[in-house]
Amino acid sequence: MNWLKHSKRANLLLGVAVMSMLVAAANPVFGKNIRVIMAPSNTQPAKGEQITVALDVDVSDFVDQLGSYSAQLRWNPQALKFVGCTGGVTAGFAKPVVNQRESAQGHLIIAHAQPLGARGKVNILNLTFEVLGATGGSDLNVEFTAMAAAYTFENLLPKLASVFTGVKDEIKATELPKTYSLLPNLPNPFNAYTEIQYSLPAEQHVVLTVFNVLGQKIKTLVNGTAAPGKGTVRWDGTDATGKKVPAGIYVYRIEVNGFVDEKKMILIR
Repeated sequence: MNWLKHSKRANLLLGVAVMSMLVAAANPVFGKNIRVIMAPSNTQPAKGEQITVALDVDVSDFVDQLGSYSAQLRWNPQALKFVGCTGGVTAGFAKPVVNQRESAQGHLIIAHAQPLGARGKVNILNLTFEVLGATGGSDLNVEFTAMAAAYTFENLLPKLASVFTGVKDEIKATELPKTYSLLPNLPNPFNAYTEIQYSLPAEQHVVLTVFNVLGQKIKTLVNGTAAPGKGTVRWDGTDATGKKVPAGIYVYRIEVNGFVDEKKMILIR
């Protein structure tokens, strides 16, 4: 009987040890390794222009998944007017609870829970603002009041390494352009992609097209109404069917309200 008692006790201790090892493996202490990022679609918008700000929680360095959160966002209502928001594009984070009661005063409260969680860079919210053009920065910032891991419900607030807001001071209104313009693409020459920027003094229908040196149309990048201010479009070196075009010299042309301009760019492979 003694050997049976010892055997049961040994099995119990072994089970506890294994369980402890599993818990430790599932909850390693990596220190502060969760980052919060707010990225604006444009850091130099014109007065009256609308911008979108993506709010992301990056848990790439964390072994568990983001499960739930609550946070408060504040901004300068003299510089930014809240237009609206949509949930995150990350699966399971599309329908947060949003309290907009004090949005006119520059205050928003958000919360959400996703039992299955999400790993990597988790997009939890996308905000839209109208730029009012007041002096000073936007002062947009976020403060998380709660954050927990999925499955383990571990408190993640102590693991917040940094809250980077690219919109705290950088969003400042610029004067609207006085004339239409088409700017040189960057980079040029390019391989993977290049960005083409243009300026509009008012809302207009814009057509921006890429041609080869023979004048044959390769791809239409823009064909629709664009807001006043600066617009940016990216070309990845493909034609209208998505097929990669050969290296060489290409021409991009803008047509808007009687204004026509074109520039050359070099694609290398």
